[in-house]
Amino acid sequence: MIKRTNITAIIGSICVLLTLLIFFLVPAYERTLINWLGLSFILLAEAVCTCGIIVLDRAATSSGGIMLRSGGISVLLLYAAASIFISILFQLLFRDSIRLFIILQAVIIAIAGILFLIILTAGLNTAARNEKVLNTVSEMQSLADRIAFLKNNEKNTAYKPRLEKLYESILYTDSTLPITNDGKIAGKCTELEQVFAGAGDGEESKIDSLIYEIQLLINQKVAESKAAKRGIFSYGI
Repeated sequence: MIKRTNITAIIGSICVLLTLLIFFLVPAYERTLINWLGLSFILLAEAVCTCGIIVLDRAATSSGGIMLRSGGISVLLLYAAASIFISILFQLLFRDSIRLFIILQAVIIAIAGILFLIILTAGLNTAARNEKVLNTVSEMQSLADRIAFLKNNEKNTAYKPRLEKLYESILYTDSTLPITNDGKIAGKCTELEQVFAGAGDGEESKIDSLIYEIQLLINQKVAESKAAKRGIFSYGI
């Protein structure tokens, strides 16, 4: 990452230096306002492109950031290419069209800005969705670990087959989509732990009831996940 940003900074600096050398060392024409404006927009495009790529490279720490980097770099390169092309074209062929030149540059900047905002929004939404998925997966893994602790406890030997089944149900449940009853599953698991901690005579029915309720909630989660995914694939959300 650091090596790539350094290379980007070096390339950007070389482009700026070459631009200045060409502008000041080529004495073939008289420099007028259009030349100075052209130089300014070229330098602006090179600086924005270089700094933007460096920032996007450092921000690419997730899938949303990677999406933002790839899309954002494309926009920056297209903006720089269009701005430099227009600057050179007007300096060579349309030296008196200063107002049109400024308008075109403003339009290019506006279009690039709009495209970048669209890509930024998409990248942030992707990152938010991925974070929710990771949190859900982590929570379900934590619940599975808690049930595993209960089933491996020698005091709970009588319930081990049912706890084993419950553990596998939680462990292999699709957790890529957050579902509304996830919190209920966690709450019921906490209740089950509390009952086992103070289990005595007459608690068997309560334990059986809680295991059944947790299994039912897991089945509902599976059904809701399948329904949600069918909706996603149908509507392309």
